[in-house]
Amino acid sequence: MGPFHRLSWGTLYPLIRRLEQARPDYLRDERRRIDALLEERGQPRKQYVLTESGRARFLTLMLDRGGLQPGLSRSVAIKLTKLCVVDPAATAGCLAAVPCLPAGFADHYDRGRSRVANNPGISDQERPFILQLADYHIHTLEAQLAWLDRSIADLAEAPQ
Repeated sequence: MGPFHRLSWGTLYPLIRRLEQARPDYLRDERRRIDALLEERGQPRKQYVLTESGRARFLTLMLDRGGLQPGLSRSVAIKLTKLCVVDPAATAGCLAAVPCLPAGFADHYDRGRSRVANNPGISDQERPFILQLADYHIHTLEAQLAWLDRSIADLAEAPQ
């Protein structure tokens, strides 16, 4: 999930168990013997497979635009790295639903720039550096929008 957001097995397996208990219609446990050592000891390893209901829920989540929320960058990373398991016909919709670019971000940074520019409590020496940070975020958003537009256009032009 990125260099700063590692997901440990100790986190993953309890999440899978909770999902299995709460929504057994979303995944199926297929026990497989994986290597000679485990086979000798007779310990089966669980392998989970999404059911049709699970696939439908996954697609619903991939198409959800979401909104400004904590953990948004992780949500975007997951969506972008899991496009390979989405039906190619739905990929453009999933890209369009990537929630990293809502207009709310640009509005937030524009309002922040105005507050900084008009705040008498910020020194004239410090003000340009604070405004520079807002510019950085605005340019980052513009680059993300451009990337997203190109990716969607590339998908539209790709042979099906």
